[in-house]
Amino acid sequence: MLLAYSSLPRVWRALTWAHWTAMGAAMMLVDTGTEESRDRVRERHPAWADQADAAADEALRLVTATTIPGRDPGWFEPDDQAEAALRGQALRIVAGLAGGCLQACPHADVSRPRPLFAAAWGDRVDCLPCFRSAPPPDTPMSAAESHRCDLCGRVSSGPVLLATPTIGMLTIGMGVCRRCLRRLMASGGVAR
Repeated sequence: MLLAYSSLPRVWRALTWAHWTAMGAAMMLVDTGTEESRDRVRERHPAWADQADAAADEALRLVTATTIPGRDPGWFEPDDQAEAALRGQALRIVAGLAGGCLQACPHADVSRPRPLFAAAWGDRVDCLPCFRSAPPPDTPMSAAESHRCDLCGRVSSGPVLLATPTIGMLTIGMGVCRRCLRRLMASGGVAR
């Protein structure tokens, strides 16, 4: 129901960062029976479930393989605030694909799982080959957009750090401010 409503183009375009994050938080509250839901999908659509698992594994492998040589990428377990924002971003991208609000390469189709890549608040979703060859955005980001944290929504005075969380088969490029990074580290969210 939430996906159907939020994928309507006029609704999708009107929702702000705060709306998507609030929907991500609501998803956390009603996220019960996740394993039972996955089991039902596996029962009814075993080939799709196998492809989705393989796509998720491949997406994670691609992200871990593209770290800066000699640098430990650092792994973070999101706290509740970060998880709500991540779920909201994932919902925004899936709803945008479903409603046709996002540009997508011809291979970005959830009925045929493969690793997909999107930027938080971007307007494209691509498979890896199309992502690598995609042209830069027509409109460059404003200074405020390039300093906005995609976890807390605040505009920071300094640059945001690149984070690439992988949620299933979807990898989202997003900016994280130092304040959120410190909050995650203090909450024990760093897993190495």
